[in-house]
Amino acid sequence: MGAMIYRWRQRLADADQQTNNAWLLIAILIVALACTMETMISVASSSMSVVDALCACANVATLIYMAFRPASGALIASALWIALCCAPVKQPSATLLAILVAIGILGYAFRRISILVTVIALSVWLVTQGNIASSNMMSDPSDHTLFGTVSMTGVTPVIVLFAAALFAGMAARWNHERHTTRMELAYRRKQARTARDIHDYVSNDLAYLILRLDKAIADGRNPSIAELHELRDVASGALERTHEVINLIEDRTNRTRNDDTRGIRNTIVPNSSTVQNSSPASPTVSVDCPLAARARIIAHNGDHRLAELGFNGQTIISNTNTDAKPDDLVFGLLEELYGNIAKHADPQADYILTISIGNDTVTIALADTALTSATTESPSVVSHSLGTGLSRYRNLLAERGGTLIINNQSDREWSMLAQLPI
Repeated sequence: MGAMIYRWRQRLADADQQTNNAWLLIAILIVALACTMETMISVASSSMSVVDALCACANVATLIYMAFRPASGALIASALWIALCCAPVKQPSATLLAILVAIGILGYAFRRISILVTVIALSVWLVTQGNIASSNMMSDPSDHTLFGTVSMTGVTPVIVLFAAALFAGMAARWNHERHTTRMELAYRRKQARTARDIHDYVSNDLAYLILRLDKAIADGRNPSIAELHELRDVASGALERTHEVINLIEDRTNRTRNDDTRGIRNTIVPNSSTVQNSSPASPTVSVDCPLAARARIIAHNGDHRLAELGFNGQTIISNTNTDAKPDDLVFGLLEELYGNIAKHADPQADYILTISIGNDTVTIALADTALTSATTESPSVVSHSLGTGLSRYRNLLAERGGTLIINNQSDREWSMLAQLPI
């Protein structure tokens, strides 16, 4: 019993916090002021007894409490209003607004309870004030007043007011839940975008820097000036991406994205079907679609980086689409694959990455040889990755109707096939 009471107290406290806002506070205080003024006028004109005035004051007190504890106060105000309707006392007509506000608050906070309270309160009013069950009631069945001045004929307007208050509270809750769902979805998307940017760009760039430095240390040589400039560009790109992620987290609108200038800056690759890491690119005019043109830049940069780390392999790009638009999901996956090759593949074995851009589907396939503890010279390689990148992309591709299949053919042979509709 004590645990149940404690849970209800917690539930009421949570509901009070959810429903408390400035506009509701003002509305309730206005209703309380109206009840107070009507009571004072009635007392001054000697049309209300002392007992009736004390009951009216109790109503006003519950309204003031409801202004600061909406859900709890609404339950108390509803119970008091129902009790006073059954008692032989005269209530200010403005108390009808009090029960309507209470029902609206309960409709927002507790849907089932609000329906029960509405049915009970309306039934009691119909019996005691609407002259439904008896001919000896407190008022004329065809004459009901609000604020002492607004006349309502019959019980239909009151029934409509009760129903409107109930559905208004429920509608406000539905609208709030929909808004909350949208906000949560936007927040999760921003989180996913932030994690993806950090993982695909910042993490891979830093891992590439570490691997290049590890290779230079293992070879026992000092990097050349050109290599230092390249590594500085990679570090600068990681720093720029870090700033963009910070801007994204802080919701700044003056963000700029510069994905094409990461790694090797302003690189132009030939419009050929094969990009090899052993042959430099020669400037030429590209007639590719935007998706293929950007993919060639990423492929050139990735193959170049892998060649600097001692890898031997190639990227083959085929394009039969003339108007495919740039797709961040495709570009991010390519960056992830090149980063995975650098961190997890064996430099002594070849790799091959194919990118096929069709009229309605992009197909990306990768085959390489996994790095094992027996083949690596750096025991810290595994610390360069969290191992969550491809799992994240599998989920992202699935959201857009794509697939990502990984096949470990043996202990070391590794392949992947990804398809994405465009």
